[in-house]
Amino acid sequence: MPIDPENVERFRAASGTPRTMAIGDSLFNGVRSLTINAELASLSSPVMVAEALGEPVQAPDYPRPILFDLEAMLRRDLSLDALRQTVIANGKAWLDSAPRWSEHVFFDNIAVAGAEIDSLWQDRAGDYRAEVPFLVQQIEQSPGIPGEAIARLWYALNAGFLLNPSGEPDLNDCTALELVAFRRPERLLVSIGSNEGLFRAGLLARFTETVRQELQAIPAKMEDLATRMAATFGDGCVDHVYFTNLIKPSTIANLMPRV
Repeated sequence: MPIDPENVERFRAASGTPRTMAIGDSLFNGVRSLTINAELASLSSPVMVAEALGEPVQAPDYPRPILFDLEAMLRRDLSLDALRQTVIANGKAWLDSAPRWSEHVFFDNIAVAGAEIDSLWQDRAGDYRAEVPFLVQQIEQSPGIPGEAIARLWYALNAGFLLNPSGEPDLNDCTALELVAFRRPERLLVSIGSNEGLFRAGLLARFTETVRQELQAIPAKMEDLATRMAATFGDGCVDHVYFTNLIKPSTIANLMPRV
């Protein structure tokens, strides 16, 4: 893990030894209706598991929503221009308060909505934090709604915040797996894989050849993840690792409200 030896003890003191940590995607992040904030993060599955076990847990304390509170906006007269202006103002608010977005050095739940399997060993906070000012500028200078840039900014802010909330330079190059290895929780909850074609196939009804190939690649990617976890964690780093099953696309219809 790329941490200056002089800072290791300080980070150890800030970390403590968490009983439960979680990594993964939106199913653990706490996202609802494309919205994530401190309240929704406190209601996420990993937080509820820890609370049910009577254990303390440090949930992400978002200082503001990531880009927007879509549910609140939909309750008002939502317009595309209002959405664009909200995104720009929110992005600038994150920039104005950077790099220290939280007083906490670590969160126990670092699942990132939109993450893919290889994100767990590839995503680094520093990379995403560096993208934020350019993406905000791109959105501000673009006419209409630049959906791809907004989606990228949403992910960049969320990943940059969750993986390094207080903006510690030493943590900018740490992956989710490395953060788990450093903090050594008793148990690790993992929910990952839904963004490997399952979302597009189940919720968007896009069962293309590309999606088929992504679905077929899941077992090999999960095996790769297990190998990397074993190599990163080492013996005795994490006592127990629990994986959730992936949702079956055939059950998606059961989630739809009755007409």
